[in-house]
Amino acid sequence: MNYGFTTWPERQFYWDDMTELTRSLNHPMHSGFSAYFYESLGGIKSSYDKPGYKEFIVNPIPQNEVNNTDVCVNTPYGNINNCWKVKDGKFTMNLSVPFNTKARLFITEGEFESMKINGVCVRTFIKNHPFNNGGNNEFIFLGSGKYYIEKLI
Repeated sequence: MNYGFTTWPERQFYWDDMTELTRSLNHPMHSGFSAYFYESLGGIKSSYDKPGYKEFIVNPIPQNEVNNTDVCVNTPYGNINNCWKVKDGKFTMNLSVPFNTKARLFITEGEFESMKINGVCVRTFIKNHPFNNGGNNEFIFLGSGKYYIEKLI
């Protein structure tokens, strides 16, 4: 970024030595790993049936070596912010869903018992928002707004 690049260049680490542009400055081989940070660690993916983040998936995959992330995805509707951390056996996540969009939060069977959204048990949250999952036991919808999600791991 210090060199003004907006993509991962093909030739890395020798920019000061280059006298002219000799190779592509946008090489897909080097940019594939960046999706991992947003989609796996950050857990934010655009849905196939509603592209452009009108409806998106939230399913972060924490790793043993990583105990927190802070991800922001700029969309046509506004920024999706997802910040999560793991500490003392507890997973917490702050999620911001832009106006006029929906997040599809994936939940395992065990998380239905241990997860809270904005301080409310998931089952109660679903009862208070009946449009939420339409009977689906794999995910719930979160409309526009800010959410504090916590669960034991």
